[in-house]
Amino acid sequence: MAKFQYILLIDSKVHIDIDSLNYITDKILIYPDKKVWNGHVNVYKRGNIIARFMDTVTNIGWRRYFSNPRDCDYGLEDFDFYPKGTGCFLTTKSILLSAMKEFKLQTNDIRNSSDDTLLIRIIAKKNNINLSPNFSCTYFARNKIRQFIPHTYNRGKFFVDGFLKPGTRFYRPLQVVILLSIFIPISIIIYPVIFLYYVTVLLVIWILELLITLLLGIDFKDALSFWLLTPLFSLFYILGIWYAVINIFKEWIKK
Repeated sequence: MAKFQYILLIDSKVHIDIDSLNYITDKILIYPDKKVWNGHVNVYKRGNIIARFMDTVTNIGWRRYFSNPRDCDYGLEDFDFYPKGTGCFLTTKSILLSAMKEFKLQTNDIRNSSDDTLLIRIIAKKNNINLSPNFSCTYFARNKIRQFIPHTYNRGKFFVDGFLKPGTRFYRPLQVVILLSIFIPISIIIYPVIFLYYVTVLLVIWILELLITLLLGIDFKDALSFWLLTPLFSLFYILGIWYAVINIFKEWIKK
C-alpha cells in the first residue's frame, strides 16, 4: 500500500523529464484542487520508424492539444479529444483506489481492458485531468517489428474496451470498421471481380493518407513512417478489434 498522498504511475519505457517533478510539486502546492495530472509525452524517435509512426498517430488523434501544447485541463465532456495514459500519470491515492474499484465492476476481462481510456474516464467523471508541457516525460518506443505486431494487436483489443460505448468519440467509426470488415470479405466471395476495385480504392486512400498527413504539418520523416506502416498496423489492429468483439459476443451469449 502506498505510504504518501500522491501516486505517480510510470511505465517501464518512460523516463520522467528533468524539472518535471519540481514543476508538479509547485503546482500542487499552489493549486491543491488540481489533483489529477497526465504527463505530456515526448517520444524519442531517432532511428526508430515505429516511434515515428506512433507519435504521428498521437499527434493526429489528439490534435486539439498537440497542435498547441499548453497548460490546460479537460473533463468527461471533451475526454476523447485529449491525450491520456497511465504511462506517466499522477493523482491522489484515494482517487486512484476509488476509480480502480469502479473499473473492476465495469469490465469482465481485466487483461483486455484499457486503463488509458476506461480507468481514466472513471477518474474524469469527478476530476478534471490536467496537462502541461512542463510536466513531461520521454517515451522510448519499441523498435522491432516483432514487438510492434503484438502491441498493435493488443491496442486493437483495448480500443474496443475503451470506445465501443455510446457517446464516445470513436463509437460510430468503430461500428463502421466492424461492419466493413464483414461486408468486404462477403462481397468478394460472392463477386470476386470486385476485389480489384477494393485494391484500387485502398491504394488511392493510402496515397492520399501521405498527402493529408503532410498537409497537417507532420514532419516528413514522421509522415513517411506513418504511411509505410499503416497497412501492417491496420491489419493487426482490426484483428485485435475482432478478438475483442468476439469475446463480447461470447459474454452476451452466456447471459
